[in-house]
Amino acid sequence: MSPGPPIPNPSTPRRAVILALHDMTHNSRVFKQADALHVAGFDVTLIGIMTRSSQPLHEEHEFGRVVRVRTTKDLHAERELTVAMSSGQPERQSAVLLGIRMFMGRLRENHLLARAAVKAKPDVVIASDLTAWIAGYIVKRRVRTPLVLDVRDLALDSGRPYPGLFVSLYRRVEAFMVRRADAMTTVSPLFAEVFHARYPSAPCLVPIYSGAFECVDEPQPVHHPLRLFFQGNFAPNRRLDELIIGVAGLDDIEVTLALQGFGVEEARLRRLVSELKAEDRIEFIPPCDVRRVVRCASDHDVGVINYRGDTLNLQMTVPIKLLDYMAAGLAVLASDLPGIRHIVEAEGCGMLFEPTGSDAVAAAIRSLASDRDAIEMMKANSVAACARYAAGRQGKSFVEVVESVMGDESRGV
Repeated sequence: MSPGPPIPNPSTPRRAVILALHDMTHNSRVFKQADALHVAGFDVTLIGIMTRSSQPLHEEHEFGRVVRVRTTKDLHAERELTVAMSSGQPERQSAVLLGIRMFMGRLRENHLLARAAVKAKPDVVIASDLTAWIAGYIVKRRVRTPLVLDVRDLALDSGRPYPGLFVSLYRRVEAFMVRRADAMTTVSPLFAEVFHARYPSAPCLVPIYSGAFECVDEPQPVHHPLRLFFQGNFAPNRRLDELIIGVAGLDDIEVTLALQGFGVEEARLRRLVSELKAEDRIEFIPPCDVRRVVRCASDHDVGVINYRGDTLNLQMTVPIKLLDYMAAGLAVLASDLPGIRHIVEAEGCGMLFEPTGSDAVAAAIRSLASDRDAIEMMKANSVAACARYAAGRQGKSFVEVVESVMGDESRGV
């Protein structure tokens, strides 16, 4: 009779590596994955990149550790891309060269991630987004370990002005990688539908919501003035200028707006608030640790999401901030986009509007502010729904996906 499978030694926990091409600071999804794996008995290493010289190369955490690798000074040559695109459509030869340079830069950075991951001798590797999938595949081949691909964004459908050659090359990478994954996870059922339509042979994508680390026991009463809140990246596609202009023009109702976050738009947005002389009702709050976002948000009434939805990525996504707002006991005021509508309508936790500009934002705020009873109900519904999306519950589903491939014979293929 052949011997059975070896009995795991509890003194030598299984090792998991999560790879991402960001600095492992403000992206809570990877930390939620790490927590879930740690609870299941894994020793977890998050491997990302340095974006500032002040960041440590190594940090110890309860789940394991964060490791950052040094890459290029200007990540993916995106600064040069921005300059080239802002001055008009580049010459064909320049666009081709830029596309090649960007693609080769991504390959180099993925090799650096993979090199660090191989040293960790993982039993399973999870690669976050298309940008780190090559690194995951390299580790899969070298260590002969199963590979889980996580689809957080449709990277090539984000609306960024990537050169055509870069997009073409990365489409090929994407098509190659989905056939080499042992399992795939994603942020919403809608993302899963998009991927299966695009790649019918891809593994079944399991939706794992990026729910909050914690949830308030009950929402705070509606404040006066009404407190609006935005939390996250100050990026152009967040349309925060429209939100600021809309709030600044609301002279007939009493509202305040707090903007908590970081990003390339911050200086411009601060100037805009100053130009509008709206400092008395609009304030900026420094970003907080990813594990404190719910506590920071809970002192407000309405969480705002003003995406225009002009890309497939924004249309399909379920933003992490949406679930954080709900966990903080906030009503949600959000753009009427499929991914967001899927949650807000089902849970009765907010109001949707057509994101057509600052006037539309102002009208939506005015309409919501006129019904405090509705806001109270939305806040209560947010808290009631939180448990279904909480990181602990969603994390169990994630662990099931990871453990389902641990003995897969496809490792190394």
